Order: sequence, then C-alpha cells, then structure tokens
Amino acid sequence: MTPQQLSERLWQFAARIAKVVDALPETRVGRHVAGQIVRSGIAAAPNYDEARSGESRADFVHKVNSQLKGPKS
Repeated sequence: MTPQQLSERLWQFAARIAKVVDALPETRVGRHVAGQIVRSGIAAAPNYDEARSGESRADFVHKVNSQLKGPKS
C-alpha cells in the first residue's frame, strides 16, 4: 500500500466514523461516546498526513510519536 492509498483509506474511515456518530442516540451517554469516537477515530487521517510532510524518515517518526503523546498543554 502506498502512502497515498493509506491516507485515502484513513479519510474514508473518518467519513464512516462520522456516520456512526450521527447514528448514536442523543442521550448524555451517546454524546459522550460520540465525542470520544470523533476525537480518536477522525484524528488519524490529518495526523498521518501531517507526519507525511516530514523531511526525512526520522522526521516522520518524530511527528507520529508527537501525535501519540497527545496535545501539548
């Protein structure tokens, strides 16, 4: 699989996540679960695309590892 193919698959996955979230009930629990699913499932595509912009393999690995650590506070 090429990097472009993986990126496309991740964006397709993000679109499917959005459909699942839309199908969840409008309850307190449903909204909570929806928020978690959106944050975890949709973030993969833009994070991968950002990492691909690395200037070297080491830079790619660094960018991926930075995303694994989460947002900086």
